[in-house]
Amino acid sequence: MTGQNYTEVPIVFEDVRFHRATSIPKQGNLHFTVMIQKVSGKFEVTESNAPVLSGSVRVPTNISHEMVALEPPRPIVNEDLLELSSEDIYKYFRLCGYEYEGLFRGLVCADNHGHTGKVCWKDNWIAFLDSVLQMKIFGKDSRDLSLPTSLQKLTIDPKQHAAEVQKLSSKNSEVVVPVLVYKELNIIQSAGVEFRGLKASEISRHKPLRKPVLEKYVLTQNVEPEHLDLHTALRVCVHITLENQPVPQMKVVELHTQGSTPLAPTVALILADRPLSKGDITVLAKAGDLSGTDLDMTGIKVEEHELWEEQNCTLVIASNILLHRELLQTAVNALADGACLLAREKVDTESVVSNGF
Repeated sequence: MTGQNYTEVPIVFEDVRFHRATSIPKQGNLHFTVMIQKVSGKFEVTESNAPVLSGSVRVPTNISHEMVALEPPRPIVNEDLLELSSEDIYKYFRLCGYEYEGLFRGLVCADNHGHTGKVCWKDNWIAFLDSVLQMKIFGKDSRDLSLPTSLQKLTIDPKQHAAEVQKLSSKNSEVVVPVLVYKELNIIQSAGVEFRGLKASEISRHKPLRKPVLEKYVLTQNVEPEHLDLHTALRVCVHITLENQPVPQMKVVELHTQGSTPLAPTVALILADRPLSKGDITVLAKAGDLSGTDLDMTGIKVEEHELWEEQNCTLVIASNILLHRELLQTAVNALADGACLLAREKVDTESVVSNGF
């Protein structure tokens, strides 16, 4: 509008309001429309005819009068004060629900109270301003996802910024610019940039849509065909157990036998398809028997104690149990009323019949 390069024009944004968040599609383009009134400086940004951002913008006659002259914050003397690396910072952001990548991972370091930090300048104003704003989020004592709702004032002095970058630059390293956060004044300053009166609100995270489950009724034969795979057979057993014991949390205990593959992970996958049923799954095994497995990463507990210590189980899983009468009775005693015992046995009709099954 002024016919000048934007990197040379000082600018002030005031009374900025963020009306709604905009989801960025993985594919395709996102189109914004920017409208500015030349006389009043009022502007509005819309997407699909819906307002996204509004406020006022102007080019000041003296940019130095627009910023607050502040001394650097006094160093905090505290045993808890730590300087965190970029890896630590963005690990924290990821836990909060932010997914910063590429140029937007601009914070090089920051103290754990969010008062001071350093941002890498890579000739990109958008990424730089966003990285400076991240200090505001990092300083909050909350792990909820926050989005800006309003900004009292944003002042950008490109000449001062260029001078500081030139002073900090060297031939063999990247330019790292300090960021200062004055929490009591709600002001953030960094290399010719000042954010004042930034407000943010916490929002609920969008829960990922679960894959829909298509249920159907199937007549299960008393004697199943030989070609039935293990996953399908186990699904039938789990569903029959839930029909007999329609509990919101299914307590499953598997007695691990050395040399066999645990069925607990498959049971966990089957229960994951049932939104109204949760699994409390435990594998009883000796120390070292399941070393190298990732059962604990799937929420399955691996414990070393005897089966007789378990009670009110919805399903007990054991291998080669029919020939061990005492162990069989122990498994039955661990079951709740109407619960089921799943025995994984070698095909031996005579032993099955002789044990009353």
